[in-house]
Order: sequence, then C-alpha cells, then structure tokens
Amino acid sequence: MLLPLLTSTKYYRFPTISILLVVANVAVFLMTKHDILGNARQWGFIPDHSTGWVLPFSAQGDRIETLISHAFLHGGWMHLVGNMWMLWVFGSALEVKLGHLRFALAYILCAVGAVIVHGALVSGPPRPAIGASGAISGVLGCYLAMEPRSRVLSVFFLVIIFFFTEIPTAFYVLIWLIIQLDGIQSHVLGSPHCRNIAWWAHIGGFWTGVIAAGVFLAARRKNKENPQRPDILGPPMRRD
Repeated sequence: MLLPLLTSTKYYRFPTISILLVVANVAVFLMTKHDILGNARQWGFIPDHSTGWVLPFSAQGDRIETLISHAFLHGGWMHLVGNMWMLWVFGSALEVKLGHLRFALAYILCAVGAVIVHGALVSGPPRPAIGASGAISGVLGCYLAMEPRSRVLSVFFLVIIFFFTEIPTAFYVLIWLIIQLDGIQSHVLGSPHCRNIAWWAHIGGFWTGVIAAGVFLAARRKNKENPQRPDILGPPMRRD
C-alpha cells in the first residue's frame, strides 16, 4: 500500500478552496449519513439510458444539478476519509499552482467530466454514482500535467513494516492508472466488489483534469505574450 503524504510543491498561497471543499464534504456527509441510500437516489448521478441521454434527465424533470451534487455525497466514513485525504494532498498543491478561482473551476469541471464519462460507458441497471473521487482524479491529472517533475512523499506499507519514500508524481499516477484499469477489467468480468466502484468516473475525471491543465497552460503562454491582457480568473499563475 502506498499512502501519499505531501507533494514537492512549495506553498506560497493558502489553499482556501481545498479547505472549504473538505469542510463542505464532511458537513454534507454528517447531514446525509442517516439515509445514505435515499440521499444517493435524490442527489447522486443517475444517467437515464432509457432515453439515450448520458446527462441525468428523468421523468421527474431536469436533474442537471446532480452533475455536481454527487461529488459531495459519500457512502461511509472510509469513503469520505480516503477522498478527503487525496483532496488535501493533491488539491492544496494544485490550488497553489493555479490560484483559487482556477482551482475551483477545474474541480467542478472534473466532477462533471467524471460522471459524463461514467454515464456514457457504464453498463447495467442505472445506479446512483456518488463521491468526490471522480473530481479528485481530475485534480490528480491536472496536477501531473501542471507539475510533471514534481515528487510525492509517501508511506509504503509492507504487511507490518512501513517506510517513507519520495517518488515521482508520474510514477504514482502510473500505479494509480494501473489500479483503475484493473478495476475496470474486474468490473467487466463481474467482480461484486468492483461493481460498487465507478471506475470509469475516475478515468473521465483524470482526463478532464489533464485537458483543463492544457487550457490553463495555453492561457498562461498568452498572458506571457501579452502581459497587459486582463486575467478575469485572478492573479497570474506561478511561473517557477
């Protein structure tokens, strides 16, 4: 088991949005944990394949808000803690690089992209998809694209032995991608455990994050060429 602790990104900006997201996720979980299944059915993402739509339109009306609301619901404490840990480690580092508004925009886009891919590729009876893991997968993809040479201080557990190690972020992401692909394969083969995880949402969120990083980097290059150009998303991104 490999547990990330800290990235090599230098913190010169307070990660306000990351903290607010963690607080919001915990607060929503505390308010909804008494009826997780009921709230998942109401606020989770459920694609309506019967109409051919990937987006969550239903007979009851427009449920477009579930494109975002699903990312604030969790199925239990372990689900919540695991996601919030990853959000803090990689989200706070990405927010430092992007700035508050860009990071918030990237997070929302990744949440939406994750479930759209999930809705397009998942098979079987429609089930509500919940959890921040799709959006956080996008944060991981965006961070890798923004900081390809960064490193991650991690704890490596081997049975009862553990030790600290610093690994390239790219290597960590490679391991993560292999786990996702293995999960997708197990899901296709009918593993009961893997059927409870929205593997395609992780992949969709990851690539949404990579694409978002490409857009942000292109915008940064334009700002370099035209320093007088107004930046409506806040102060320029760090150029180190």
